[in-house]
Amino acid sequence: AASSDYPLRDVYKRQGWLSRAADTGDAAAWRDRLADAEERLRVLEARRAAFEMRSRPSASPHDSRDPTKGAFDAARAALPPRSALVSWLIADDLLHAVVVRADGAWIVSTGATTASVAAAIDAWEFQIARRLGDRGGRFAARLAKDAVAALDRLGDLLLAPLDAVIGDAVRVQHVPCGLLHAVPFHALRVGGRYAIERSVVATAPSAGAFASMAARSRRTGGALVVGVGDDAAPDIEVEAAEVARSLGDATVLLGRAATVAAVSAAAAHASRLHLACHGRCPPGSPRSAGLRLADGWVTTREIERWRLAGASVVVSACDAGRSTRIGGDETVGLVQSLLGAGAVDVVVAGWPVHDATTRAAMNALHAAAGRDRPLAGALRIAMLDAIGRDLHPA
Repeated sequence: AASSDYPLRDVYKRQGWLSRAADTGDAAAWRDRLADAEERLRVLEARRAAFEMRSRPSASPHDSRDPTKGAFDAARAALPPRSALVSWLIADDLLHAVVVRADGAWIVSTGATTASVAAAIDAWEFQIARRLGDRGGRFAARLAKDAVAALDRLGDLLLAPLDAVIGDAVRVQHVPCGLLHAVPFHALRVGGRYAIERSVVATAPSAGAFASMAARSRRTGGALVVGVGDDAAPDIEVEAAEVARSLGDATVLLGRAATVAAVSAAAAHASRLHLACHGRCPPGSPRSAGLRLADGWVTTREIERWRLAGASVVVSACDAGRSTRIGGDETVGLVQSLLGAGAVDVVVAGWPVHDATTRAAMNALHAAAGRDRPLAGALRIAMLDAIGRDLHPA
């Protein structure tokens, strides 16, 4: 429990937690004005999208009786050997999965209700909050045990029913829906093992998007490394310098040099971007989510206009992977903007990050990836290293 004399956020900062999150302070009036503007803009963007859809010729034809057939056929063709695509759906308040592999497709009912999964997600997020609030790690062993139990529960609900169908897949690509956008699929546990110990785990916005991204050509050339830290996150610029040395041929923008204009211009030519800075994702204003650079915030709207075709992007900031659903199963957030700008793969954090452990993880990631390896496999190596060091799952 926090008191006015000892606010919990200060506790987190003293431990290095939340150090890469934006400290917006008391901004209720600003949020209200921004929410009004966001709603007006959402309506305008929806009208524009509807007009563009009416004006655009239809895509390649598919069987009108099964509008998903074309997307799943394309996804199956894009799957590497020994891979599986798991597309989630909710029907009659139950979670189901369409599992696509090179040799076929299956619909699996997990038997889990949305209520039970929502409760399990809440329990996991509560464990993250408990870990963030543990001053000095006094209860580290107990908190780690409780966190593992929460991830066991989520794994039993969602992944265990798919075991027989996923089989020996060495890469599993999830397409979340609804409340599952908040699920860290790589961290779920089945049979006493994390999913990331069994295979490479990644997510995609949709089966069609997965196929489209798989078809994108990867850029060649140098890297861009950005680091904008402060007293609350002293490891950010150290991390950036270490990553730059690991990558070799890299443009490095640190501190005051990392302006919005400089980063945008350099990003247009980089094959890999490493962005280490503060992040924010206000739940009521998803379009104002973004990253803090030297001269201000760069938001999702501006990032959508970056020229990232074929680039890989690593964002080392708090909550960079959070998104907000805005209707149907459409989501808005930093990931969607980076993919929309043309990135082929993106690494982000799903919750607040710890300054020092994030620095270690980013170094392990880039060391494993080198200059040309896809990021998902390299991220798995970094995660296995963290598991080997017996860190708390958060």
